[in-house]
Amino acid sequence: MPRYFEFFFAADPMTEISESEARTSGSYAVEADVGATRRYEVWVQGELDHVVYSDAQPAPHIAELQRTIDARVPTWITSPAVHDGEQQRYTIWYYAPGGQLNNRTDYVNTPGRAVSTWYDAHDRLGGTLERRYNEHGEQIEAVETTPDGRRIVVDD
Repeated sequence: MPRYFEFFFAADPMTEISESEARTSGSYAVEADVGATRRYEVWVQGELDHVVYSDAQPAPHIAELQRTIDARVPTWITSPAVHDGEQQRYTIWYYAPGGQLNNRTDYVNTPGRAVSTWYDAHDRLGGTLERRYNEHGEQIEAVETTPDGRRIVVDD
């Protein structure tokens, strides 16, 4: 039986909701059964936005699913989240419809700070985005670092 959630989160707990709540809201994640692989469909405003293969790594059996049942939508593959004290780390591989890798992003989050570093399909550094938050969880700064080392204040 499918399980419905308010939204998909790679490293944080998800809030389970009923199917009727999901369908009424129009934006939700549903855990779909494809055997041993955890697969979520993420719906936004009533349309399938992307599919997530959770707690996984790129692998031939997932590539086959991307080429067949998910060929028309973007897919994400999310690694298991690793919690070390207050730090959490995980990776998301982002794919175009049909299974072509767009990029990989490594995430490292700690209280007050979230860092994402992305790499292109050829594993070349694309950049880093660091967000800082105050004690109330409000973003106070976002700084992008380009591959050549330039720092750009995105939001202050």
